[in-house]
Amino acid sequence: MSQVTATSRTPRIKNPAALVPGSTEAVQALVKSIQGAGAPPAVLELVHLRASQVNGCSFCVNLAWQGAEKAGGADERLFMVSAWREAPNFTDAERAESSVRQCSTGDFALVKSKAVASVSARTARSAATRALS
Repeated sequence: MSQVTATSRTPRIKNPAALVPGSTEAVQALVKSIQGAGAPPAVLELVHLRASQVNGCSFCVNLAWQGAEKAGGADERLFMVSAWREAPNFTDAERAESSVRQCSTGDFALVKSKAVASVSARTARSAATRALS
């Protein structure tokens, strides 16, 4: 069995978005709009990476991973993107942005229930910590 390396990866489809006329331009316009909203580039790349994972687009995952590395993303954080809810590597603000992204991929009910549970758990831990201090 051969070892897969970064240089040996060959996408099955070079650019899936290019198969639908006008989709590349639409995606580029969306990206430009999101980048203008003021979120840090590293956070945007993490969100892009996770959305690409959820959507199952290997081309996009590879592109987002490279963008995240260029934006200063540490490998440890990149590896933990798929477990963003529980991973200690992310701030509450990054989790909120990830929740918004998760909603945009069609999993709103699950995200809402997990977000409420996560905030409740953090609030309870914070209250317990204050009580014990």
